[in-house]
Amino acid sequence: MMTIQYGIYKNNIYTIDLVNGEIELTSHNPQDKIYGFKEYTDILGKEHPEILIKIVSETEISFAYKLEFKVLYKGEIFLPTAIGKFLLGNDSIPIYSNNIEDMPRYGFERIDKFIFEKEIALNDIDALIEYKVPILKFSDRDTEVNRINKENIREYISNLIE
Repeated sequence: MMTIQYGIYKNNIYTIDLVNGEIELTSHNPQDKIYGFKEYTDILGKEHPEILIKIVSETEISFAYKLEFKVLYKGEIFLPTAIGKFLLGNDSIPIYSNNIEDMPRYGFERIDKFIFEKEIALNDIDALIEYKVPILKFSDRDTEVNRINKENIREYISNLIE
């Protein structure tokens, strides 16, 4: 299942990576330098001024969670292979199943012995289901489930923090 992790720091939402037991926040907003974000330098020493990172402790973030998604298509639940702003350019979303009966029923194509995939137009989705699953010290909280209806899917995707 496709997941993206987020952390709330100074009332802003950032993507997070867990690196060697540390929490690394990522930003693309130059104004975040006031919070101590630094320009990212990759392992080859190349600087990326458009990517800002900051290492924080778990006590410095007010909440952390991962987003998981499911797609409601023709009344059935499927898993997306990817979620992101790039979907808007394609105007479609790839979904997959491990049920062979989905091949004739919904026109899935076999991509592996037990994996079937189909690219569906965003207009054909009944809804996108978002699961906000608490992580780290917040994992004892309840998962929040949100249904994004067909007419709001494009706006929701365009506002995803990547």
